[in-house]
Amino acid sequence: DKGADERGYRLVGSTAVIPIFGVIAKYASMVNGCSQPRGTSVEQIGGQLDTALGDGRVTSIFLHIESPGGSVAGLADLADAIYAASLVKPVTAFADDMACSGAYYLGSQASRFYATQSATIGSIGVYTVLLDDSGWAEGQGFQFHIIRSGDHKGVGAVGIPITEANLEAIQINIDTYFEMFTSAVLRGRSDRGLTAEALAEIADGRVWIGAEAARLKLIDGVKTLAQALAAAKPAVRAAASADATQTHETISDHHKEQAMTEQDAKTQSVPPTSDGTPPPPSPAAPDAKVLDDAREQATAAERDRIAGISEALAGDEFAAIRQAAIAGGQSVVEAKAGAFDAAVAARDEAVADYNKLTAAVGREGVDLDKLLEFDASDQQADAAEGKTTDEGSYEGLVAKGMAPAAEGGSALEEFRARIEASKKFPAEHKDWLKAEDIKRRES
Repeated sequence: DKGADERGYRLVGSTAVIPIFGVIAKYASMVNGCSQPRGTSVEQIGGQLDTALGDGRVTSIFLHIESPGGSVAGLADLADAIYAASLVKPVTAFADDMACSGAYYLGSQASRFYATQSATIGSIGVYTVLLDDSGWAEGQGFQFHIIRSGDHKGVGAVGIPITEANLEAIQINIDTYFEMFTSAVLRGRSDRGLTAEALAEIADGRVWIGAEAARLKLIDGVKTLAQALAAAKPAVRAAASADATQTHETISDHHKEQAMTEQDAKTQSVPPTSDGTPPPPSPAAPDAKVLDDAREQATAAERDRIAGISEALAGDEFAAIRQAAIAGGQSVVEAKAGAFDAAVAARDEAVADYNKLTAAVGREGVDLDKLLEFDASDQQADAAEGKTTDEGSYEGLVAKGMAPAAEGGSALEEFRARIEASKKFPAEHKDWLKAEDIKRRES
């Protein structure tokens, strides 16, 4: 970055401008001098961030981003560090035409996020690519053998088939990284208007340009680099947990204790202001160990909170509640209480749906008890084999709803699936009820 010195960043007034350019990897050796001429490493950004926090001349931090993202290695820790930094000094991010994937992951942790009008923003998601060349190898007359300690060791090795079980295991890891990504984005952007529901709609790998990204609450507005640097600095962020708040207060108290008195300021070789009054005292650099300890405590507390909520609310059915609790700074106890309230609400909604369908069945003259006794084995078998997967049809939605319970399921699973399908295809559901009633009467 032009103008940067041994600190790795340049000062614009009292703002430390930290560059995040090119492909992001954990270590500098992974990006510089390899497959591309330039990149940024997590270790570099983290070091510059720590230095800026301990630099008495720095009152705010500016992340200058021009990056397509990169490896997931180290990103979660660096995102935590950026968020923790915003509890100590104002942090602004700026996308100078690109902040995608891992770069957006990092930028979203700033208190404010701006971009140029042509910048591409987003690409929220995680992926990996595996090449199964075993078919090619076999066609060429090659036969590869792998000697391994387990079925998932050496996945992707040349000439070795990749099984469905291998892919499922890798998908679990991808899903875990994705949840870490989206939870961090919500933590950083929920106070700027981004909701869990809105994020779920757009976190599919797409990118948005400038103003559209702002409309979706991914960023705070469109500006030039000069405008973003000159924009009013955000206030120091309120911590997302009681422990982090206490840490911030400890740092603030330490700054006050270390501040120079007016008499000390007079002894410095600083020229007076234009009206002849003494200049304000220069900020003193805080003790490095206090800052390091405070940042570690804030980061550890945040990690423990997220881990506790993730463990307490594990499972796909709690995904939206889990992400909202993490983003909203809730404690584990608060998150559990929220999940309980949501479960009660879902139960009440299910009871209401059941009552509505019961009334509808009664109006059509169908015996509900007979309906619940309906043998759904044929439909379950079809769903298990994937024979009926057209989600654009009534029966397709029923099959999809029954698929998770295809083995060992019952007519109740089918009934529940038909409740959901009836909401989208009421006429088709009505026809099915009539046909089922006729079939029962004839039998």
